[in-house]
Amino acid sequence: MKVSLGAGLLFVVLLGIVFIPTALRFDRPPQPTIVLTETASSPLFLVEVTRVNVREPLASYRGELNITNMSEPDRVSDINVDIPQLGEGEWAGGLVSFADVDGDGTLSIGDRFTIRPQTTGSWRYELFIFYASNAEFAVGYIRLGA
Repeated sequence: MKVSLGAGLLFVVLLGIVFIPTALRFDRPPQPTIVLTETASSPLFLVEVTRVNVREPLASYRGELNITNMSEPDRVSDINVDIPQLGEGEWAGGLVSFADVDGDGTLSIGDRFTIRPQTTGSWRYELFIFYASNAEFAVGYIRLGA
């Protein structure tokens, strides 16, 4: 009886030695979660980062701005702007811009997107933020306008 109890305990210890380091090796850091908040809507849409759970360099993020003309049934004039890498600057001729307000090189609270609204029609704006260049799921999202 003592031998089988000892063998069982030894087996559990060996399992721990094998599987705990493996589990630690594949443990990933948490995926960033970003909360975007509209702070102004006229004459420009101002979108501010109001929460970030993990501070990562701006180069780790990319974005997309989808602009949909809700007054057109066939959506011919829809605009899609790809932001391949976040950083100070503007895209699509100034249609969307980003400012690293605190200048720390990371996506952090207070950083700001500016979106220039279209002048005619009823438009909906959707800003998506993705972590890493090949990410499929947005870590930040906001819908503005119609």
